[in-house]
Amino acid sequence: MIIRLLFFIFLTALPLLLASCKSTDYYKAKVVERARGYAIPRIRDLDQSQIDYVRYAPPLIMDAEVFRRYMTDERTPAKNDIYQTCVVWNIPRLGYSIIVFGVSERRLNDWYPNRVIRKKFIPPDYKKIEATKTAVDYVLNNMLYLSDELRNHVRFAPPLILKTDFELDIDKNRPKGKMTRKEKDTLAIRKKHLVQYSFIWDTSDPEEKVVVSGVSYEAMDAWEVLSALVRKSSELNEHTLKPKEKVINLDEEHTDIGIPSETAPAPSKSKQGASEKQTDGPKDTTE
Repeated sequence: MIIRLLFFIFLTALPLLLASCKSTDYYKAKVVERARGYAIPRIRDLDQSQIDYVRYAPPLIMDAEVFRRYMTDERTPAKNDIYQTCVVWNIPRLGYSIIVFGVSERRLNDWYPNRVIRKKFIPPDYKKIEATKTAVDYVLNNMLYLSDELRNHVRFAPPLILKTDFELDIDKNRPKGKMTRKEKDTLAIRKKHLVQYSFIWDTSDPEEKVVVSGVSYEAMDAWEVLSALVRKSSELNEHTLKPKEKVINLDEEHTDIGIPSETAPAPSKSKQGASEKQTDGPKDTTE
C-alpha cells in the first residue's frame, strides 16, 4: 500500500518537475511561434514573399529591462525580472523592420504579443550624443546664474544644433606655454578642418536663447566648449550659417530639364521648325 502511494505521488509530481525544467530555448521557440501567429494576420498588405519571410525566417530577439522584482546590489539579472522583449524580422528590401512587442518575465515563460510595430532602425550618432552631453554638463556646472527651471529644461530638452560663426577663441583650452614647431603645424592643420557647432535651448523669453558654442571636426568628434551665453535671437540668426545651395551646371543639360541656358547656342532653322511643329499640340484623332 505504501509503495503504491509513493508511486502515485511520483507520477503526480513528475509533470510539474518536467515543466519547471524547460530550457530557455524552449521558451524562445514558443515566443517566436506566438509572434508569428500574431504578426502574419496583421501584415497582409505586404507581398506574399515578404509574409513568407516572417513565416519561415528566424527572427532577431531583442530585450531590455523594465524593472527588477527584487532590488539588490547585484547587477546579474534574475529570471523573474520584468523585461520587454521584441521579436524582429528585417525583411530584405522592405525598408523597415517588422517588430512584435511584448512584456514578460526574463525567462519568457509568460510572454505574449501585445502589438505589431513597423520601425526603421536608425543607428545612434554617438559623437553627436557625446557632444550634446558635453554641452549640457557645461551649462549645469558653469551657468549657475540661470534659474533652476531653465537649467532643468537644458538637462532634459533636446537642443537645436546649428553651424555658426561666432567670434571664438579657439586656443582658449590649449595649455599655456611655448609650442614646438610640430605642435604648431598640427594645430594649424586642425584649425583648417574645424567646424563651429552651437547647441541652442529656448528660454521663457522668445527673444533670448541659451547658446553653447564650440568647435570640432565635421562629424562632431572631440567637440569642445568655447562659449556659453544667453544670446539674443537676432544675434543668433545673424551668425547662423545657411546651408550651401547646390549649383547645377546648365550648359550641357538645359534641354533635359527645360531651363534655357544663356550660353546655349541658338537652334538651327531645321531644328527650330521641328520644335515649332512639336508645339502645335497633339492632333485630335477622334471622329
